[in-house]
Amino acid sequence: MIAIQNEADGVPSYLIAGVSLLKELEHDNIVRLLDVLNGDRYWYLVFEYLDLDLGSLIRKHTITSIRPLIKTILSQILVGLAYYHSHNILHGDLQPSNVLIDLNSKKVKLADFGLSVSFGVPHTEYSYDEVEFPYKAPESRICSSVYMTPHDVWAVGCIFAEMVSGKPLFPCGKKDHLSLIVRLFGNPTKETWPGANYISELLHSLPQCEPADLAEKTHGLEPSGVELLSQMLCLDPDHRVTANDALCIGTSEVLRTSELLRLSRLNYLHPTIMLYSKSF
Repeated sequence: MIAIQNEADGVPSYLIAGVSLLKELEHDNIVRLLDVLNGDRYWYLVFEYLDLDLGSLIRKHTITSIRPLIKTILSQILVGLAYYHSHNILHGDLQPSNVLIDLNSKKVKLADFGLSVSFGVPHTEYSYDEVEFPYKAPESRICSSVYMTPHDVWAVGCIFAEMVSGKPLFPCGKKDHLSLIVRLFGNPTKETWPGANYISELLHSLPQCEPADLAEKTHGLEPSGVELLSQMLCLDPDHRVTANDALCIGTSEVLRTSELLRLSRLNYLHPTIMLYSKSF
């Protein structure tokens, strides 16, 4: 249950938009809105109950105990996100605390839609200031205030890495966010991110770094998993993998065949997804 304080001008526009989006979404991997209640001072959004969030799971359990669950958790996150994007909706605040888990069924659901927004073509301009920095895509600091689907995918990549290592990949605040990204992936070049060096003065103030080994940061992750993660964390948002394609690359083997067929009929997963499945 989420309480939202009333504003003097009436019902906040973000509440109206968020509730409208939630009512449109009906999927196994997206939390269900059960009711909306208006009290004297607050609005209450009543959601279905799940046992805990992914952040709590990571903090309370060892990496060894979580490792067997990573594939199914990541798959369900990507399936939910692909459904979002297929309906022209951006989540806007993907992080472990907004991924809810039912321990008995192992069902994973995306939650907390305070920053969700519909987008069209071209994408709607959107404030990105409230997103937590460990999960914030680099282009938001360098060249774009427009929130797009690659931002969501970057956040899922950070969540993936955190499940593997047990700690945030970029545990930082605003001041050192870009520095940590550059230390891992190296300074952007014309090949890795065309135009980035000419867009932002921030990049010129960062130390010169060569790309590090992503596999060392995610010790124990198999090569296909490292490849998937590298595509989700591609510096250039134009070449970053989509949620749909990420399922094709590395996680489809954990989905039931019936689920894959159902998703392909809904036209947001490629119908030949099983031909490209790999394990990690």
